[in-house]
Amino acid sequence: MKRLTIIVCFVFIATVLAGFFYSPLVEGDPYEVRPAPDFTAVDENGVEFSLSDYKGDVVILHFTGLESPLCIECLEEMEGQIAELEKLAQSADNVSIITINIRKNPYSISGKEMSEQDFGINVSWHWIEDFNPYPISGL
Repeated sequence: MKRLTIIVCFVFIATVLAGFFYSPLVEGDPYEVRPAPDFTAVDENGVEFSLSDYKGDVVILHFTGLESPLCIECLEEMEGQIAELEKLAQSADNVSIITINIRKNPYSISGKEMSEQDFGINVSWHWIEDFNPYPISGL
């Protein structure tokens, strides 16, 4: 009985490990580069733009969830991300940044305002607030 239990445990562990390391057979390349779906939006500065306006350019689509209340654990990480984007926006002429802030709380100030007021960040790129039913991030 003890030997049967050991064999069953071994088979179970081997199956779990195989699931982590075995990539299923799928048609096509699982790492195929596909274009992002086009969208048109109005950013926090009132500027209307489309993603297709940047066709052929390097674009960073930054998805975040900056709103109030914000968990303490997330605060430092989000501030760091946005600070790095500010550095990139100031130093690189060949990169465009679009932040899509996925929001649940309609009563919070915008993520752009939080970035500027609380973090001292100069948001000079497109910043979009995306509310439920998430017409942009839902794409």
